[in-house]
Amino acid sequence: LLSCKISVSRESFTTQIENQNRRIDLTIEFKNPKNDKEVVFVVGIENKPRAGEQENQLEDYREHLDKISGNDYLLIYLPGLKREAESIKPETKKKLKQKGKFLETYYRKLLIPWLKECIKECEADKVRWFLKDFANWIENNFEEVENDEGKERTN
Repeated sequence: LLSCKISVSRESFTTQIENQNRRIDLTIEFKNPKNDKEVVFVVGIENKPRAGEQENQLEDYREHLDKISGNDYLLIYLPGLKREAESIKPETKKKLKQKGKFLETYYRKLLIPWLKECIKECEADKVRWFLKDFANWIENNFEEVENDEGKERTN
């Protein structure tokens, strides 16, 4: 993947699936360096800081990523509430996780450790302060708390 051309898109439309015009929040495509129309791997990130999922949303994203990448993809689900994805069948989700094609994680679990590593490596003071502020903002705005049903969630 190191020699691939990389394309990053936000709110990119999926291929039409059952008359749905869905948009994945963030798509990172790794393209063949000799043929930039050929996607060799793709990462799709669905960011749900406060909203819930639509019916079959993640299943549709999985199908789209599979189609455009020839089955070489990773779908990342970042819910604001600390809950499991519901718009994909549990058995499908389990198989995808085993194959490394689906990741359910949370802001604090994924972003805070990554930002802290970036802070250590960053040489520019202004960027380092921005990263620190961003990490603090996530910690302050996405705390794990109990919801009405007694299950953990993230604000």
